[in-house]
Amino acid sequence: MSDPADLYRAVLMDHARRPRRRGQLPPPARTADVSNALCGDRAIVSVAVVDGVVAAVACAGDGCAISVAAASLLAGAIAGGTVTAARALTASVRAAVAGDGGPPLEGELAALASVAAFPARRRCATLVCDALDEALG
Repeated sequence: MSDPADLYRAVLMDHARRPRRRGQLPPPARTADVSNALCGDRAIVSVAVVDGVVAAVACAGDGCAISVAAASLLAGAIAGGTVTAARALTASVRAAVAGDGGPPLEGELAALASVAAFPARRRCATLVCDALDEALG
């Protein structure tokens, strides 16, 4: 798997088939439910914030492989970090998926930048960003 496109596809498909942090957190977690009426994707994100830190995060909903993979990747990336860092990360993901540059995404999140080549699928990768931002308040 020397081609980066192959690696990105493998990462996205792994997270789509076996999403991490799947489910919903019980109250008093903050929850946001965001849908894309054009394709039917739906992201439900629950976050528990303690002293400005994302203590726990879970994602549910239905969607295409990109939507499910993006939720899994982002949930894992923000868990344990600050709310400020989580918001900065959703902004970075949006910029990368739009092809607008900005700091490169690191680790497995870099796979989401490959979606920039497919304008019709960009919303699939960023829907969870809207849900996360809403849940974070």
